[in-house]
Amino acid sequence: MKKVFAGLFIMMMGLFFVACSGAGDIKGVIEKAKAEGANWTEAQWKDAMKEAINAAKPMFQDLQDIQKKVEAAGSDAEAIGKIMEDAQKMQDKYKDLGAQFEEFEKIVEANPTAKKIMDDKAFQEELKKDLGFDLPDL
Repeated sequence: MKKVFAGLFIMMMGLFFVACSGAGDIKGVIEKAKAEGANWTEAQWKDAMKEAINAAKPMFQDLQDIQKKVEAAGSDAEAIGKIMEDAQKMQDKYKDLGAQFEEFEKIVEANPTAKKIMDDKAFQEELKKDLGFDLPDL
């Protein structure tokens, strides 16, 4: 049964990195970063990253809710099946935002200033605090 939970947890983490859309939309941030990001200061990059993360806040909340359900399910096969259905619905719901995050991540990785900020553990903690709940490691 532990393998089922481990598999579900891995799937959810994959969902965090691959899936996403629905309530959030970071298209505007992406467009600005493409057009102006090369000239942005650290403060401007931090603002853009916060805006992107906040766009996905509903997705992060849904992810946390599913993780709580996994913990509560124990070894109940029926509950695990329902959680898997919920996880699939979540993946479908957030698929577009995932593509947007991947595009934004490529822009961040290509910019030395942005990459330095995203690798900063203190800034990651600040993002978690701003959201009001814990995120998986970024």
